[in-house]
Amino acid sequence: MRSANNIIDSLLGVVLVILMTGMIVSIGLNVFFRYVINHPLAWGDEAARTFFVWVAFLGAYGAMRRRTHIRVDVLVEMLPQGIRVLVMGIGVLITCIFLGVVTFYSMRLVLHVIKVQEVMPATGLPMAYAYLAIPLGSFLMLIEVLAQAGRRAFWRRNA
Repeated sequence: MRSANNIIDSLLGVVLVILMTGMIVSIGLNVFFRYVINHPLAWGDEAARTFFVWVAFLGAYGAMRRRTHIRVDVLVEMLPQGIRVLVMGIGVLITCIFLGVVTFYSMRLVLHVIKVQEVMPATGLPMAYAYLAIPLGSFLMLIEVLAQAGRRAFWRRNA
Protein backbone atom coordinates (compact mmCIF):
# COMPACT_ATOMS: atom_id res chain seq x y z
CA MET A 1 0.00 0.00 0.00
CA ARG A 2 2.89 2.35 0.79
CA SER A 3 4.42 1.93 -2.67
CA ALA A 4 1.07 2.65 -4.37
CA ASN A 5 0.75 5.84 -2.31
CA ASN A 6 4.32 6.81 -3.20
CA ILE A 7 3.61 6.26 -6.89
CA ILE A 8 0.43 8.37 -6.70
CA ASP A 9 2.24 11.14 -4.82
CA SER A 10 5.16 11.11 -7.27
CA LEU A 11 2.90 11.13 -10.31
CA LEU A 12 0.79 13.93 -8.85
CA GLY A 13 3.94 15.93 -8.09
CA VAL A 14 5.22 15.54 -11.66
CA VAL A 15 1.84 16.55 -13.13
CA LEU A 16 1.65 19.60 -10.86
CA VAL A 17 5.19 20.66 -11.77
CA ILE A 18 4.37 20.36 -15.48
CA LEU A 19 1.14 22.34 -15.05
CA MET A 20 2.84 25.06 -12.99
CA THR A 21 5.64 25.28 -15.53
CA GLY A 22 3.10 25.63 -18.32
CA MET A 23 1.30 28.36 -16.39
CA ILE A 24 4.50 30.29 -15.66
CA VAL A 25 5.75 29.97 -19.24
CA SER A 26 2.43 31.09 -20.75
CA ILE A 27 2.24 34.09 -18.39
CA GLY A 28 5.89 34.98 -19.01
CA LEU A 29 5.52 34.76 -22.77
CA ASN A 30 2.33 36.80 -22.67
CA VAL A 31 3.97 39.54 -20.58
CA PHE A 32 7.01 39.58 -22.89
CA PHE A 33 4.94 39.76 -26.06
CA ARG A 34 2.51 42.31 -24.62
CA TYR A 35 5.00 44.78 -23.13
CA VAL A 36 8.24 44.20 -25.03
CA ILE A 37 7.07 43.31 -28.52
CA ASN A 38 3.75 45.17 -28.11
CA HIS A 39 1.80 42.31 -29.65
CA PRO A 40 0.06 40.14 -26.99
CA LEU A 41 -0.45 36.45 -27.58
CA ALA A 42 -4.08 35.53 -28.16
CA TRP A 43 -3.77 32.25 -26.29
CA GLY A 44 -1.58 33.32 -23.33
CA ASP A 45 -4.30 34.26 -20.84
CA GLU A 46 -6.45 31.32 -21.85
CA ALA A 47 -3.63 28.83 -21.36
CA ALA A 48 -2.67 30.34 -18.00
CA ARG A 49 -6.27 30.15 -16.74
CA THR A 50 -6.62 26.54 -17.86
CA PHE A 51 -3.35 25.55 -16.19
CA PHE A 52 -4.41 27.43 -13.04
CA VAL A 53 -7.73 25.57 -12.77
CA TRP A 54 -5.93 22.23 -13.08
CA VAL A 55 -3.27 23.24 -10.54
CA ALA A 56 -5.94 24.42 -8.09
CA PHE A 57 -8.00 21.25 -8.14
CA LEU A 58 -5.16 18.72 -8.38
CA GLY A 59 -3.23 20.72 -5.77
CA ALA A 60 -6.27 20.63 -3.48
CA TYR A 61 -6.34 16.86 -3.91
CA GLY A 62 -2.63 16.68 -3.07
CA ALA A 63 -3.20 18.78 0.04
CA MET A 64 -6.07 16.48 1.00
CA ARG A 65 -3.79 13.44 0.64
CA ARG A 66 -1.18 15.01 2.93
CA ARG A 67 -3.81 16.44 5.28
CA THR A 68 -2.38 19.93 4.88
CA HIS A 69 -5.59 21.83 4.18
CA ILE A 70 -6.18 24.66 6.62
CA ARG A 71 -8.38 23.62 9.52
CA VAL A 72 -9.18 25.22 12.80
CA ASP A 73 -9.66 22.42 15.29
CA VAL A 74 -8.91 24.17 18.57
CA LEU A 75 -12.46 23.75 19.86
CA VAL A 76 -12.78 20.21 18.54
CA GLU A 77 -9.59 19.15 20.31
CA MET A 78 -10.96 20.52 23.60
CA LEU A 79 -14.04 18.25 23.42
CA PRO A 80 -14.25 14.90 25.22
CA GLN A 81 -13.18 11.94 23.07
CA GLY A 82 -16.71 10.68 22.32
CA ILE A 83 -18.07 14.05 21.28
CA ARG A 84 -14.88 14.80 19.33
CA VAL A 85 -15.35 11.63 17.26
CA LEU A 86 -18.98 12.58 16.60
CA VAL A 87 -18.09 16.15 15.55
CA MET A 88 -15.29 14.89 13.30
CA GLY A 89 -17.70 12.38 11.76
CA ILE A 90 -20.19 15.16 11.05
CA GLY A 91 -17.37 17.17 9.47
CA VAL A 92 -16.47 14.23 7.23
CA LEU A 93 -20.13 13.81 6.27
CA ILE A 94 -20.50 17.51 5.38
CA THR A 95 -17.26 17.41 3.39
CA CYS A 96 -18.40 14.32 1.49
CA ILE A 97 -21.78 15.87 0.70
CA PHE A 98 -20.11 19.08 -0.52
CA LEU A 99 -17.56 17.24 -2.68
CA GLY A 100 -20.28 14.93 -4.03
CA VAL A 101 -22.44 17.91 -5.04
CA VAL A 102 -19.47 19.69 -6.66
CA THR A 103 -18.49 16.51 -8.52
CA PHE A 104 -22.05 15.85 -9.73
CA TYR A 105 -22.83 19.36 -10.94
CA SER A 106 -19.40 20.03 -12.42
CA MET A 107 -19.63 16.76 -14.35
CA ARG A 108 -23.01 17.89 -15.65
CA LEU A 109 -21.33 21.12 -16.75
CA VAL A 110 -18.57 19.21 -18.55
CA LEU A 111 -21.10 16.99 -20.33
CA HIS A 112 -23.15 20.05 -21.35
CA VAL A 113 -20.05 21.81 -22.68
CA ILE A 114 -19.17 18.69 -24.68
CA LYS A 115 -22.73 18.44 -26.00
CA VAL A 116 -22.85 22.06 -27.22
CA GLN A 117 -19.24 21.81 -28.42
CA GLU A 118 -18.13 24.95 -26.59
CA VAL A 119 -14.56 25.88 -27.41
CA MET A 120 -12.03 28.29 -25.97
CA PRO A 121 -12.05 31.40 -28.16
CA ALA A 122 -8.30 31.86 -28.67
CA THR A 123 -7.13 28.27 -29.07
CA GLY A 124 -10.26 26.57 -30.34
CA LEU A 125 -9.70 23.73 -27.87
CA PRO A 126 -12.78 22.21 -26.23
CA MET A 127 -13.76 24.08 -23.06
CA ALA A 128 -14.26 20.68 -21.45
CA TYR A 129 -10.46 20.41 -21.14
CA ALA A 130 -10.47 23.25 -18.63
CA TYR A 131 -13.69 22.29 -16.85
CA LEU A 132 -12.78 18.61 -16.43
CA ALA A 133 -10.34 19.54 -13.65
CA ILE A 134 -13.27 20.41 -11.36
CA PRO A 135 -15.11 17.04 -11.28
CA LEU A 136 -11.85 15.09 -11.39
CA GLY A 137 -10.26 16.99 -8.52
CA SER A 138 -13.47 16.97 -6.47
CA PHE A 139 -13.97 13.24 -7.03
CA LEU A 140 -10.38 12.45 -6.06
CA MET A 141 -10.79 14.55 -2.89
CA LEU A 142 -14.04 12.72 -2.08
CA ILE A 143 -12.33 9.33 -2.43
CA GLU A 144 -9.45 10.56 -0.27
CA VAL A 145 -11.77 11.85 2.49
CA LEU A 146 -13.57 8.50 2.56
CA ALA A 147 -10.27 6.59 2.59
CA GLN A 148 -8.91 8.69 5.47
CA ALA A 149 -12.15 8.30 7.42
CA GLY A 150 -12.04 4.55 6.84
CA ARG A 151 -8.45 4.33 8.05
CA ARG A 152 -9.27 6.35 11.18
CA ALA A 153 -12.29 4.16 11.94
CA PHE A 154 -10.23 1.00 11.40
CA TRP A 155 -7.45 2.23 13.71
CA ARG A 156 -9.96 3.23 16.36
CA ARG A 157 -11.63 -0.19 16.30
CA ASN A 158 -8.35 -2.08 16.38
CA ALA A 159 -6.60 0.10 18.94
